Amino acid sequence: MKSPQSLDLLLSIDRLCGVPIRTQLEEQLRRAIREQRLHAGLQLPATRTLASEIGLSRGLVVEAYEQLLAEGWIVSRRGSGTRVASRGVGIAVAEVSSQQQGDLPRFDFRPGSPDPQRFPWSAWTAAVRRGMAAAGADAFRYPDHRGAPVLRASLARYLARARGCDSAAERLLVCGGFTQAMDLICRVLKERGARCIAIEDPAFESLGTNINAHGLVTHRIAVDDHGMQVDRLRATAADAVVVTPAHQYPTGAVLSPLRRERLLAWARERGALIIEDDYDAEFRYDGPACGALQGQASEHTLYVGTASKTLTPALRLGWILAPAPMATALAALKRRVDRGASAIEQIALAGFIEHGDLDRHLRRMRVIYRRRRDAVLAALARHRFEHRVHGISAGLHLMIELSRDVDEFELVRQAQLQSVRLFAGRGFWSQPQAAPPALVLGYGAIELEDIDEGIARLACIVREGVPAVAALRA
Repeated sequence: MKSPQSLDLLLSIDRLCGVPIRTQLEEQLRRAIREQRLHAGLQLPATRTLASEIGLSRGLVVEAYEQLLAEGWIVSRRGSGTRVASRGVGIAVAEVSSQQQGDLPRFDFRPGSPDPQRFPWSAWTAAVRRGMAAAGADAFRYPDHRGAPVLRASLARYLARARGCDSAAERLLVCGGFTQAMDLICRVLKERGARCIAIEDPAFESLGTNINAHGLVTHRIAVDDHGMQVDRLRATAADAVVVTPAHQYPTGAVLSPLRRERLLAWARERGALIIEDDYDAEFRYDGPACGALQGQASEHTLYVGTASKTLTPALRLGWILAPAPMATALAALKRRVDRGASAIEQIALAGFIEHGDLDRHLRRMRVIYRRRRDAVLAALARHRFEHRVHGISAGLHLMIELSRDVDEFELVRQAQLQSVRLFAGRGFWSQPQAAPPALVLGYGAIELEDIDEGIARLACIVREGVPAVAALRA
């Protein structure tokens, strides 16, 4: 049996393809682990040996190993070398199972989904162990309905440092994600006499429906390249407004500085509240960081954040940073509703933040998601998909504006037949018939090597001709 130092790996580096050599090496090793060609526990060749065998500098191989180590694909221990991590087996089995069930498209461009295969298992497991050891038996009592004190303290420090919030642990409430956050906020606003909430147009599909379910009226405020058209708020009777200022969903527009000032002025003059959905602001690739609105007017802003985009939507944790009177009312309602969220996950997340694991994970994922975004843009250009693209500076998705006569619902249907998952942009507008046709295309959950073929299939459908709206309705 060959020793790890002489282990043969099926790796092929193409120096003329335009893809960075290190990227090629990383992706080939990831694929080999996912497909179990490199099985769990297998010791990999030393960096010097592998570099010599495939004709690369040792520095490139070291960097590739370090990236895979950070992502959890491999593990390295003093005296035992570098080995394939056990998580690779679980990933491969899950993929095979999904493919056998036929429930997932091959090219999944769903928006707003982080990569489930990049969840930092090793760091998260360590955070759970550290947190539970420190908390002891107290962790197994009924949780604090406001959220674990250790998490609220960690979040307060993180939000002040990373998002520029005016944060304090006593004004933070931990909840079960954005949906529960909005449910709690709507109920408290209704109890305090609110009647109308303004939301962006376009907006997250179920947002208006969920608000209306509480007996509140919604006003839709149009969005353009500079974000919500704030001046239109003054013509409404809105008691509050929901905005996504850092990366509007789904257009990707950033609320301009002038409109930020006007929005804050409206809230102060009206005595209204701004509900800031800061859903994916940590992932910014171009231009300066965009701080939270809450830091400019904490007395008028309800800041909502979650772990759904930064880590995984399976971790049902969110938080509301509210003005003191609202924080008290929200906490009282939370106690009546469910007596608090699971303390074990909260303690783990607190340790994950304090130990620097969240910052490391975000730095790593920014690189990965930026490569994917760039690959999508390159593929659109390569396959002559000549349509305007919006919202590319941040987040996990972009929006492609289509020709006025295209029925994107039919385009989405035809793409589905080619195992390409897309989302129709018109579904996000209050009046779909009058909205511009568009595709909302995510790149968080699709592998880098699958992007070009997925876009190629989409471009082929467009070139062959999608029936126009008038033709479909005839």
